[in-house]
Amino acid sequence: MKKLLFISIFLYGCAPINQQSDPRDIKGIDPAFASYVQQFEVMYGHHIGDIPIQFAPQSGQVIGECIVWNSQWREIKVDPYFWANEALDDTQREALIFHELGHCVLNRGHLNTMFTDVDAYGNRWYVDTSIMNAYIFLSAQYPDIYKLEPYYWAELFNPAPGAPLLGGSSGEADDDFVNINTEDKHGI
Repeated sequence: MKKLLFISIFLYGCAPINQQSDPRDIKGIDPAFASYVQQFEVMYGHHIGDIPIQFAPQSGQVIGECIVWNSQWREIKVDPYFWANEALDDTQREALIFHELGHCVLNRGHLNTMFTDVDAYGNRWYVDTSIMNAYIFLSAQYPDIYKLEPYYWAELFNPAPGAPLLGGSSGEADDDFVNINTEDKHGI
């Protein structure tokens, strides 16, 4: 009798979990992003999984966003008008995709810190410390990204201790990270 009770409790505890249906409104990776995703996967050493990346108009100064539902479905949307800007080059487009994948795959939050120093002429200069800086894509520092590109990619995959994670306590809102609650009234 004790064995039967134990088996019934064990089987009850292993009941299948109800999975929510996929709430994402986009599917697949647009070919415009495929080479950047492939490069990210090579540097990361893993596949990004089922994270669609498509064009979708953004508002304000947001040029891309990582959307994560509480059910952990994820997607990335990139502003088509920003992407079509002829002044952008391959490195800037790569930086945007890596930034959004930093949110969606690596769970990185924004890190708005800067290196500063004074050059030989007494001029103070500043450069972002991370590709996860919220404003790096709108920055006038683009020439520096070429010199610092290996540093930025290394920092993305190996952040400094204390670098903010999504949902962390940095107190700063991520404009390009959206968390959407899709639980029904019964929960999962």
